[in-house]
Amino acid sequence: MNRMFGATVALLLSGCAAPRHITRAEWLQMSTHTFSGTTVEEVLTAGEKVMLACDGSDFSIQHAPDRVVGERRYLVYLVLAASMGRFVFDFSATQHGDDVVTHLNLTHSAQGITPTPTVGPGGAGMTAGTGPVSGAAISNAGTYELFHARVEAVLKSLPWMTCAEAYARDGDSHDSLCLNAADEVPEGLTLSKRSAQLKADANKRRRNR
Repeated sequence: MNRMFGATVALLLSGCAAPRHITRAEWLQMSTHTFSGTTVEEVLTAGEKVMLACDGSDFSIQHAPDRVVGERRYLVYLVLAASMGRFVFDFSATQHGDDVVTHLNLTHSAQGITPTPTVGPGGAGMTAGTGPVSGAAISNAGTYELFHARVEAVLKSLPWMTCAEAYARDGDSHDSLCLNAADEVPEGLTLSKRSAQLKADANKRRRNR
């Protein structure tokens, strides 16, 4: 899982790294998706299942008639430091005839925690200091594709794509869905052939260590 949160660690260490600029047309293309032959309620329910499958214990969900908003908090320990942050999934849906058009807005904010020297009446010591909060919209198109593919899988009982398969497919970290994630398969679904093979290979490597 180390390579999957490399991008998040890099963001935290850089502190002020500028996100890749995307045009409005690019953002609309990757954040908008049409699900055919379904309803808003079915799509939003599927979206919630995708979020909870990622890491149900660390997700808080808020509901509205036309949207589901999920917030996922995390804490990552590094050498002599740590980082904490959150990913926000704002998933909205509108009915258009027999189809549902959705918009997914993904954002990430993070803050580093490092040892900070202190001097007081009792002498020198150490405390935990926090750095500035950095935040940005997520502009990785592959992460939006992974979310939409998983919603489609829930709606149509299609094979489920794991984080390992998503990484193998495009090399992107997909931290919002995959950083320290449980990566569970929703009840009633099965892994895709590629995900099943990658899982079997990973289990074999662990046994051979």
